[in-house]
Amino acid sequence: MSFLNATLVFGVVAASIPVLLHLIARKEPRRVLFPSVRFLTKRFESNRNRMRVRRWWLLALRIAALVLLALALARPAIHQSLSVTWLTIGIVTAVAAVLLILASVAAVKGQSRGLIFSLCGAATLAILISLGWGVATYATGPGVSDSSRQPVAMAIVLDNSPTAAWSTSGDDRMERIKEIAAWMIARVPRSSRIAVMDRSSQVAAFALDTSSALARVEQTEPLHQTRDIGSRIEAAIRLVHQ
Repeated sequence: MSFLNATLVFGVVAASIPVLLHLIARKEPRRVLFPSVRFLTKRFESNRNRMRVRRWWLLALRIAALVLLALALARPAIHQSLSVTWLTIGIVTAVAAVLLILASVAAVKGQSRGLIFSLCGAATLAILISLGWGVATYATGPGVSDSSRQPVAMAIVLDNSPTAAWSTSGDDRMERIKEIAAWMIARVPRSSRIAVMDRSSQVAAFALDTSSALARVEQTEPLHQTRDIGSRIEAAIRLVHQ
């Protein structure tokens, strides 16, 4: 096989021109978003943001519940001189919570990220300030001791007037008075100063120890002649003040 004009065989290359034109002229299909689909997509994004924020808040509330339960079981006590400081720390913490709520509302409503990040940053700063301030106050502030374990000065006035001798088959008034006095003595630390007084003319004085006070209670018996109960109470008050 031969060609009379072999140079024109290279014209076959021109067959690629329609292919190139086809590739160039081909257009990508345009996506048309219908209003209903656009509404559903926007609604889906809004619901997803709302659910994300709700999950974070649910986690935070669960953590806060456990923390508050632990603090309640620990029985926190605040020294009187630091009450204003702890109140201020609480206010700063409340401001941080409000800022977080505002950031959550802004995220749900699709506000700008700059506003959301600004609110979150301010809330984080407030939380760090309250935490640092609280830790420093707790570490350097005066401690609160358990008053129930501290020695006390106590005067017990027993009304051993003639009416204390009244008794029935199921009740003895003098014995009930002694039981109450013994219960009060058992409630205070052993190093406390306790004075047991009755309506006699005996001078008011503290017992040597709790055992002596209990013995004084057991020895108390009803008297026929007694002093005024008011004067005995006043003597007990003066003794405790001393």
